[in-house]
Amino acid sequence: MRLIARRGILAGGLACLAARAHAQAAPAAALVLHGKQGTPNFPPLRAVATALEQAGLRVGVPEMPWSRSRYIDGPPDKAFDEIAALLAGFKRAGAARIFLAGHSIGATAALGYATARGGIDGLALLATGHVPTFYSLGLGPINATVRDAILRARSLVAAGKGETVEEFADNNQGEALRVRMRAADYLGYFDPGGAMDPQAQIARAPCPVLWAIGTRDSLYSSSRSLYFDRLPRDQRHAFFEADADHRSLPQVAAPATAAFFGSLSA
Repeated sequence: MRLIARRGILAGGLACLAARAHAQAAPAAALVLHGKQGTPNFPPLRAVATALEQAGLRVGVPEMPWSRSRYIDGPPDKAFDEIAALLAGFKRAGAARIFLAGHSIGATAALGYATARGGIDGLALLATGHVPTFYSLGLGPINATVRDAILRARSLVAAGKGETVEEFADNNQGEALRVRMRAADYLGYFDPGGAMDPQAQIARAPCPVLWAIGTRDSLYSSSRSLYFDRLPRDQRHAFFEADADHRSLPQVAAPATAAFFGSLSA
């Protein structure tokens, strides 16, 4: 397991930084966002929440509109409003620093929220997933169906029919999915260049970012060129990689996530 940072966090300082986070006078808080068709009880995600709690942070792990039971409920702005309400609760409870961590589409949403709404002191993007720019290329049969669905939703919105409810295609780590929702809401999640496109939003990240990726994740080979190296210049950004796949990465990266947020809380 390696942690590589821009003149910043080194692997040997993880335990020290976590301890400093635990001892801070001003409390910090973090929301941890699950992946597509996931739940707040996903064990690798709970490992992240536990590591943050042990580091002294207030932690919330909410059910989001892309969960197994809500998939997909409304436009991205609805998800962002839910995040904002939870973060407001942290602030009322006295949290002086606010962090977001997310897995897969949860990472995409965390980045999208931070760029759209602001007020975030640090992001942990864990095995980022849901990539509209890549879907739109139509490479492979699953992505070809998603590309066609994006084009159909865009045409409906352009014709003033964004309220039309239809079945659209989705890709969850190589699994073909179908989702029934309004065309405008679908486009909000799948439009290349939109709020839920990490490739488009990464260069606008308004705060320090921990980019964590498994070497067995399909996004691994492009993690630096399309994502980490395009972050706004900030020596506090950190790149974490480990021998993990898309599902297991959050658990492996849990200590590094706690250390990263701890370094920003000191």
